[in-house]
Amino acid sequence: MQHLSRIERATRAMEENLTAPFTAVDAARAACYSYYHFHRLFAARTGVSPGEYLRRRRLTEAARLLCRSRLSITRIAFDFQYESVESFSKAFRSEFGLSPRQARRTLTPLPCFLPYRQPVAEEHFMTPKLVELPAFSILGYQIETTHEEGANFIEIPQLWERVMANDSQLMQAIPGVADRMVSFGVCTATKNGPQFLYTIGFQVAADTPIPRSMAKVDIQASRYAVFDVPEGVMPQTIHDTWKELWQFFDHSELEVSGSGDFERYEEDGDGRCCCSIWMPIRG
Repeated sequence: MQHLSRIERATRAMEENLTAPFTAVDAARAACYSYYHFHRLFAARTGVSPGEYLRRRRLTEAARLLCRSRLSITRIAFDFQYESVESFSKAFRSEFGLSPRQARRTLTPLPCFLPYRQPVAEEHFMTPKLVELPAFSILGYQIETTHEEGANFIEIPQLWERVMANDSQLMQAIPGVADRMVSFGVCTATKNGPQFLYTIGFQVAADTPIPRSMAKVDIQASRYAVFDVPEGVMPQTIHDTWKELWQFFDHSELEVSGSGDFERYEEDGDGRCCCSIWMPIRG
């Protein structure tokens, strides 16, 4: 449950610094998380990225001042960390559908993006299996994607479509595979903020040569919380399971230990596929 208090601490820091040069990276530092991990946790709990939260909260408070004070539009723009009146006006119009000047002149009621509050504890949430796994390696096809604006929900399914096209010719080209009935989708962090690498492939020996068009990911030995994905329409059931598994960690003493989580897909002899999400943990 430690990450709940960290998210609350980061949210409080953002609220206290709406008129200061405070960024989503600063919020991650306040939570004592890497930006990659903080971004995932924050978005899972609030439904928006840390950057979007800051932007929309600043615009909401700027709109409030526009309608309730005589401060100039220029002063308000700079107070809420916009570099120019033009950039502020563009963001304001995108958020509210009218310009700051129109909002002040007409006193049009504007939708508010309110501060995040921790929800009441859920009574029901997923319960995982706990499994110890030795180190292993995955060889396959890799992209860099991001959590920002839900790009990963588009780009990862596109990668799956590409590698599974034409009777899975790309997957069949992976050498040294231990078991072609079991495939993996692996998430690994990069040093580029919310960006991360996603690799689709098979388990191979650690010393397997890497073909030019492929990439290899080495997974460290760890203890995992394993969440079974219910049957349903892919990829929606996976997306729903990702949302629900964070509820478990909200109410558990277990804590996700950084990067290296993966999806495991196992086919049976009848062509059906069982999926599970494996989260490395400590605690």
